[in-house]
Amino acid sequence: MPQAPPRPSGQTESCAVSVLAPPTPANENARLQALHALDALETADEPVFNALTRLVARLLDVPTAFISLIDENRQWFRACVGFGEQSGPRELSFCGHAILDPARATVVPDASRDPRFRDNPYVARDGIRFYVGMPLVTEEGYALGTLCAVDATPHPAPDEETLARLADLARLTVEHLRVRLVTRRLRAMEAERGRGRDLIDVVYHAADMGFLMIDHEHRVVDLNPRAAEICGRGVEALMGIPALELAARHQASEVRATLDRVFARGDRHSDVWLLHRDDGRVLPAQVVNELIELDDGERFVLATLSDLTDEQRRSRLTEDRARIMELVLRHAPMTALLDQVGITLCHQHPEALVVVVRSSGATHSLEYASEREEDIAALLPRLPLDPRQRPCHDSLRLNGVMVHPDLYADDCEAASREAARHLGVRSAWAFAIPGGNDETLGTLAVFHRDVQRTEPGDLEALREVGGLAALAMERRRLLDELSHRANTDALTGLPNRSLLQQRVGQALHALPEGETAALLLIDLDNFKLVNDALGHDAGDELLVQVAESLQRAVRPADTVARLGGDEFVVLLPRGGREAAARVAEKLRQAVTREVALQQEWTQVSPSIGIAMAPEHGEHFGDLLRAADAAMYSVKASGRNGHAFHDEQIRDAVQEAFRLSRDIRGGELASQLVVAGEARVNSAGELLAAQLGVRWLDPEHGLRDTAELLNQASRNGALEAVESFGLAALAECSAALARSAPTARPVYVITRGRIWDERFRERLVADLQCLPCPPELQLSLPGKANRDGIALLDAVARLREAIPGLRLSLGGLGGDQPSLGLVQALEPDAIVIDGSLFAELDADDAGRREAAHALLQPLVALGRALAPEIVADGIARPGQWAAAQQIGCDTGQGPLFADRLPEALRALLHLHDDPA
Repeated sequence: MPQAPPRPSGQTESCAVSVLAPPTPANENARLQALHALDALETADEPVFNALTRLVARLLDVPTAFISLIDENRQWFRACVGFGEQSGPRELSFCGHAILDPARATVVPDASRDPRFRDNPYVARDGIRFYVGMPLVTEEGYALGTLCAVDATPHPAPDEETLARLADLARLTVEHLRVRLVTRRLRAMEAERGRGRDLIDVVYHAADMGFLMIDHEHRVVDLNPRAAEICGRGVEALMGIPALELAARHQASEVRATLDRVFARGDRHSDVWLLHRDDGRVLPAQVVNELIELDDGERFVLATLSDLTDEQRRSRLTEDRARIMELVLRHAPMTALLDQVGITLCHQHPEALVVVVRSSGATHSLEYASEREEDIAALLPRLPLDPRQRPCHDSLRLNGVMVHPDLYADDCEAASREAARHLGVRSAWAFAIPGGNDETLGTLAVFHRDVQRTEPGDLEALREVGGLAALAMERRRLLDELSHRANTDALTGLPNRSLLQQRVGQALHALPEGETAALLLIDLDNFKLVNDALGHDAGDELLVQVAESLQRAVRPADTVARLGGDEFVVLLPRGGREAAARVAEKLRQAVTREVALQQEWTQVSPSIGIAMAPEHGEHFGDLLRAADAAMYSVKASGRNGHAFHDEQIRDAVQEAFRLSRDIRGGELASQLVVAGEARVNSAGELLAAQLGVRWLDPEHGLRDTAELLNQASRNGALEAVESFGLAALAECSAALARSAPTARPVYVITRGRIWDERFRERLVADLQCLPCPPELQLSLPGKANRDGIALLDAVARLREAIPGLRLSLGGLGGDQPSLGLVQALEPDAIVIDGSLFAELDADDAGRREAAHALLQPLVALGRALAPEIVADGIARPGQWAAAQQIGCDTGQGPLFADRLPEALRALLHLHDDPA
């Protein structure tokens, strides 16, 4: 608690200061009459007022609080906490400014910064900084003064809830001033004329408080109509009954003790009684018991009753508001939010039937009903829940609430009247929950059992709860939308990796012992080519089509998700290997087809890897790695299929990891070699040297270059590997040119790299430096190849950049070629697969004849496609002789290694097929 500021002294009035005096209110004369009528200025402090100012000091956390009453010239201090002055000049008073606006509190966070008060002696000399004054307003609207708080330290402005509590304390202060006036007049009248009709008149005409006269036997001997209304019983029914019966049973002994104490000591006592009414309600009432003595010496307790229902409802509304906001901040489901909205309305209208309806376009759903939920759900279309409609002639809109006073009226719509009779309700209030863009999010409805008097406070509470519901629903909808975005792939609308991980975790947690689940990883074949050739818009269109195909191919219980790029995952929460294989094949068939993208037809196929849980892992990451490895094994074996993860794949993954480590560690440079073979004519003259970069694995010997390039690409080392390979080929070509100027270098290039424009640029730069036109050897394009246009374009660009460039196509006799594409490429040479020549010089005549029968049509086909036919893999003289007999005029292989110049041989890894 901050220290109290120095209080103003009597010297203040004689100080010559330049102070902005408060203006005089327009109703000053009537205000002064109301002030003097209360007779408050000349009375001493009383315990109830002292208690109120102590509450103010605690509420605002200040050392000083008091009641300030403003007369013509002075400010009078009552019930002071923190100082002991009695009065001060009105022209220096803060409260003189506060009474100018009776409807709200005057808040001064720092008076030294406020032009109204910074020159005031209370500020400049005595150090007052913080001030809050809540006007004390009579029923007629006259501000008599303020209930105020002061501190020497600046404070931030109080929040709305604190100011609302301060306003309640101010109203209670005014009520106690009036109660004291009534009590004093009663005493005076009793002393002068005895207990007579005038007493009853005064009591009857007192404010909206109830009065009970209770004798020493604790019986009610008189009361006013307001007391009967608060107690919920008739005046005659209350006359003569024990006052103990008015309160709750558990309060009876406490009420008896209170009345006895007031009779014995004459002190004043305030308490809260829970009054049991005839309608079954329990109403809380503030009861002030005070002893009065008539002129004949007879004594009574005058009990003043104030209905606390409104105050408690406001307090409960504050608590419920906090609860709703807590649910919003905790991201509670919409159903929980709307349940709390319904409960809040029930607290405001405990006897009513409360209904909360949620709307989405023309669809309405019952979210909460305080009772008879099934009946209300069935009658929902017939109930008057649309605040825009008027089912009855006397339905009217008040402050945004549609009020239906009597649903039983003859002019009311028959459907609404019958529904109301079925539910046993007669009147209703309906409020539309507002959303953005003039949207209605739902309806709050309160149904009463009888014709209900409409109080403005009731409708205001309904509007406030409706506003809370709108805020909660909009916030929840926004959170749902953000959650949806966080868990959903923006392009396809499928669950993303985050949501997939959650669902896999849930599926594995719920998996019964002995059962299995499957994770299928789907990667589109050649998707990058679609993006590169047709653009990213076409790629996105393809991904959307694939997502739709995958969803149509699985069960509702299965999950289709997109990991990113062209990778999808299907989770099968139940099922063994056979079921997973069937689903994988179904997915393959669903995706594999020709699709039209931007007026171009392209072939789509998937490679699918399958991991089984718990066999291949019990966590999402383990299963995804296993499925990924299986998927790449499908890619390596020709694509457009599926495979389960197994030990062989696991070993391959470990080997790939080792290779990846070598690539990242820079150890790969020592493992790259150039393999070379001589190409000769029938006379044995050296025509060319076939050169290719190979991977010499220290553990496994020569390995497939395609695997090396694949791993290098995944580790971001592809450019480094290819740069080393091109440099090594250039060195070998230079050695060949120096030793055998008429022989040309033949570069063996992986066909897939030709499409890469950056690789082509590096290749062209190296080839242009060679002294004679080189030759590129590519593998034959197969029937399944759908990238012919891109291949033709790449080869045409190379020929344009390097005049005289020769092209040979290798592997005739392996996969069935696309003959039309081969012809379009116009190759200079066709290289026949070396494995076919192995049997030409076999000891068994039948095998030799079979080899001849197979090779002769191939050679004829090759001659139809290119002017030169090369027999590959020639290792023995008998093979070469037989190859020449069937029409091969050029051969290459280990047999001709000695034809290579010595300078070139020193750079090569010999005796292996570089193709």
